[in-house]
Amino acid sequence: MKPLTAREMERLVRSHGWVENTRDGSHRNFKKPGVEALITIPFHKGKTLPTGLQLAIMKIAGISKEEL
Repeated sequence: MKPLTAREMERLVRSHGWVENTRDGSHRNFKKPGVEALITIPFHKGKTLPTGLQLAIMKIAGISKEEL
């Protein structure tokens, strides 16, 4: 699985219907109508997301590994 930056992950979750809800410093929260879960993506310049966090975000958002 390819490591993603926060911006790449943001594009991916937005393409699945998630919209930005709030911002708190370098973290952005995304919400999807009809879903109670909240996705938080940390934005740290020049860094990719840790694999475990990336998989957790994808699971909540309903994104498969094949969609990368």
